[in-house]
Amino acid sequence: MRERRNTIVNEYPIWRDRAVAFNIDVNIRPNYDASYNALITYLNAINIDSNTTSTIVRADFTAGFNNYALWREKTIEAIAQEAARRAQWSQVTGSGRPADNADVTGQIS
Repeated sequence: MRERRNTIVNEYPIWRDRAVAFNIDVNIRPNYDASYNALITYLNAINIDSNTTSTIVRADFTAGFNNYALWREKTIEAIAQEAARRAQWSQVTGSGRPADNADVTGQIS
């Protein structure tokens, strides 16, 4: 559990900073921040770093991780979509290359 928490603590600022750099939708970033803060607050409340016994409510525990995972994935997906939108296709070579000035909103036929 500590290892998973430490992984989340280490990755959070990376995705948060990338979301800021890519100016990701303000509806996504605050939810990612809030879900992270809620999860870390919950884990601190159950004394994850101590050798004491704490009562864990399974529904709360699961919801904290699931909510964080949901908003983490939405953040990463938004970063990927923005990166694709900004891509300079003229520098991409090889078969299957999108047309120059490809529009990510277009339909594939």
